[in-house]
Amino acid sequence: MRNRLIFLLAAGVAATACTPRFNTSADTIEVERLHPIGVDKTIYDLVIAPGPAEFDLTLNDAARVDALVNAYRARGTGPITITAPQGSANARAATRIIADVRDRMHGAGLPWSVIRGASYRADAASDAAPIYISFASYVATASECGAWSRDESLSYSNLNPANFGCASQSNLAAMVENPGDLINPRGVEPGDTGRRSTVLTGYREGEVTSTTRDPQTITGTNDVFGE
Repeated sequence: MRNRLIFLLAAGVAATACTPRFNTSADTIEVERLHPIGVDKTIYDLVIAPGPAEFDLTLNDAARVDALVNAYRARGTGPITITAPQGSANARAATRIIADVRDRMHGAGLPWSVIRGASYRADAASDAAPIYISFASYVATASECGAWSRDESLSYSNLNPANFGCASQSNLAAMVENPGDLINPRGVEPGDTGRRSTVLTGYREGEVTSTTRDPQTITGTNDVFGE
């Protein structure tokens, strides 16, 4: 009986040593400490170099400006700065093109308040001094994975390995829409009071308040297998 009791105790200790830990909050803190996500600022810029007789945006440059506006909406922070050349042979043409760029940005939905202007002294002999359009953005990066210095097959501490959570942190850094949210989260937009009022009115009157589904978008199991 005594030998059987000793065997059961030994088996219990061995099972405990092999049982993984399940402490979500502690694991999360450990992952964030070992593999923090860094957020840095980077500059997105666009260069347009008009000739002295080019007073209108080309189709290619217009498409590039539109792409810059879309990028700003997705991950931009602060203003968009348009820097014009002064004193160059193409300064007059650059001024005309900048006016078109500003109108195009505003027409795409950007408020005038985020479109800023600046200038720089250009070479008087230059007939293609560039226009610089730029804005700041945040980039998220995680720590490098691949720490295999410890042989996990010989580890009996039952603790998380050094790489634990590194892949998840890297994926999160790659998927976050705007890394600036990791520094200063955006505020919550106001709710749809009109829809809320409609649902409450229907509820008080005993009507069905759920959204009506389109039968063509609902596929059952029988439809999938052709039964």
